[in-house]
Amino acid sequence: MKTSSKIVRGILVLGLAGTMAFANVESNNESNDEKSDVSIKSSIQLKESASKAQEQSAAKLSIADATAIAKSTVAGNINKIKLENENGNLVYQAEVAKNDGSTVDIYVDAGNGDVLAKKVEKTEQADDNEGSEKGEKGENQDNENE
Repeated sequence: MKTSSKIVRGILVLGLAGTMAFANVESNNESNDEKSDVSIKSSIQLKESASKAQEQSAAKLSIADATAIAKSTVAGNINKIKLENENGNLVYQAEVAKNDGSTVDIYVDAGNGDVLAKKVEKTEQADDNEGSEKGEKGENQDNENE
């Protein structure tokens, strides 16, 4: 009996440890999600408290150049583009709307024009399009069976 109770205790301890480890991983994932989605390092570093005028004067790339780079990176329409100080990194952030309804945020280095990151975001329209395409296929299949 003593051996079986030790085994039961061991199983309970391992189960509890596993649960705590899983909870810790989930907690870390949530805290990472709260931070900036994109990790970038640009060629121009500024204090996060830099003024817009300081950002403008530090940028070596024009907004027209950044727009051209964003357009050549992802096919679609540029909704907006702006010069931003992302955690001390000076970048142009362009939001591009693709034909499938998704949007892509493109981060262009304001110093050398390198594309530092792309972040794809699916919109509800893109989700609706996928659902309607599946629905249309299903309807066509039903009609063929009749």
